[in-house]
Amino acid sequence: MLGGSISGGRTNVRVVVVGDRATGKSSLITAAATVNFPEEVLPVLPPTRLPADLYPDNVPVTIIDTSSSLGSRGKVAEELKLADAVVLAYACDRPATLNRLTTFWLYEFGRLEIRVPVIVVGCKLDKRDEEHHMNLEQVMVPIMQQFREIESCIECSAAKLVQPAEIVGVKRVVQEKLPQGVNDLGLTLTGFLFLHALFIEKGRFETTWTVLRKFGYNDEIKLKDDSLTIPFKKAPDQSLELTSEAVEFLKGVFSTFDTDKWALMTLLEPAQSLANLIYIGYNCGAASALRLTRRSSVDIKKQQTDRNVYQGFVFGPKGSGKSALLKSLLGRPFSENYAATTDEHYAVNVVDRLGRTKKTLVLREIPEDEVKMLLSNKESLASCDVAVVVYDSSDEYSLKRASELLMTVVRRGEVSGFMVPCLFVAAKDDLDSYPMAIKDSAKICQNFGIDAPIHISVKERDLNSVLNRIITAAEHPHLSVPETEVGRSQKRYRHLVNRSLMLTSVVAAVAVVGLAAYRSYAARKNTSS
Repeated sequence: MLGGSISGGRTNVRVVVVGDRATGKSSLITAAATVNFPEEVLPVLPPTRLPADLYPDNVPVTIIDTSSSLGSRGKVAEELKLADAVVLAYACDRPATLNRLTTFWLYEFGRLEIRVPVIVVGCKLDKRDEEHHMNLEQVMVPIMQQFREIESCIECSAAKLVQPAEIVGVKRVVQEKLPQGVNDLGLTLTGFLFLHALFIEKGRFETTWTVLRKFGYNDEIKLKDDSLTIPFKKAPDQSLELTSEAVEFLKGVFSTFDTDKWALMTLLEPAQSLANLIYIGYNCGAASALRLTRRSSVDIKKQQTDRNVYQGFVFGPKGSGKSALLKSLLGRPFSENYAATTDEHYAVNVVDRLGRTKKTLVLREIPEDEVKMLLSNKESLASCDVAVVVYDSSDEYSLKRASELLMTVVRRGEVSGFMVPCLFVAAKDDLDSYPMAIKDSAKICQNFGIDAPIHISVKERDLNSVLNRIITAAEHPHLSVPETEVGRSQKRYRHLVNRSLMLTSVVAAVAVVGLAAYRSYAARKNTSS
């Protein structure tokens, strides 16, 4: 009953229970704390600490019982001023105690300037006879409208373990008001929503809060962090993708399913993707919603990858055509209006591959001024499946700068160990190139050991299958991996060292075997002598 009144971040909650004499305050507290109805109970209980796990956020709750005697008025006032919430009790079998709520207690709260939520609780419901039967809603709505501090009102019985009376007739109430809200299995979704709308309309907010907390929601109606635990330990060069089960679930929810948007969210913020799945009804857990891909180093050894979503980093000097390439992935028309990219941009879409399995491609545009900062992180290329370096094929400086960026990316990969396939893209192929453009660009690619530049013109819609070629490079991570001269020298040195170590190991093994054979021979000779 405190679900809607306790704010996050508390270390303890103090609830004070007040009301007239013999209204059932002490029995209510004992039943809540022990889940048993006490045959005998003290007139006033000492402070009662509820179990920490009783409240979903594991916030300790202390309940303070109070005396109804005139001599205790000062003590009661002190307790009320220290309260985080107040439970105001009346006895269902004594209508006079209900009247006292408005003639004394609620005015007393105003006089003491009590500014905390008040929950009105009618106790001893099991003792009310037909003569005193009343409609709680009709009685309490006017009172709640007059005294806004009342959070909600319920009637219950400690003898029946504090269960609200209307729970027994929930299905009947829903069926009477909304026949399609109930079926043979219980409440339908429509019935469930109707029931909670009814609770809220009647001021029974605590019931809705209890249900929300049961499913892991906090006070801001957002899933708590412990409900979004990703059950995988992810290496820098691994990624998370939606499982086929999660994708099928999404297809069933949406008539038009935006696969690419979910793929991007899962790639960048898997916990948020999981949260959104749960928000729309997927409750099978993170393990069935997400799959952890293999490490890139394993993919290189196996010469293929098992990923369905590929992320390409797009590098290039200003004005080279990076943004136009991203827009082409989205199917957007070419625009003559140029605006320099200052922040990282993402574009994502499913690429149709002519009879082959469709793959989702994410292109991340890296502004030229951000390259140095990005690559300062040793693991910056770990999440990259393929690096695309774009240059303006009509501009000699653009090619020179693109070559420098390619060198920077390749060296970062060689130093960090996260080497990635690279493609060189000659954009703006509709413009006249300078005389040595083709020869210069081919030489650059030859020096790095990668394929010749891919010529495209977004303006002319001549993309030269560039998106498919990006995915093909990502699918086969052992191909199109460039090397610098420094990298080649280091690679040759490592091979030489490995061969030397192997030769040394073989010689050592031969020597050991020879020594063992000699000792065996000597032992047999001594024995025969």
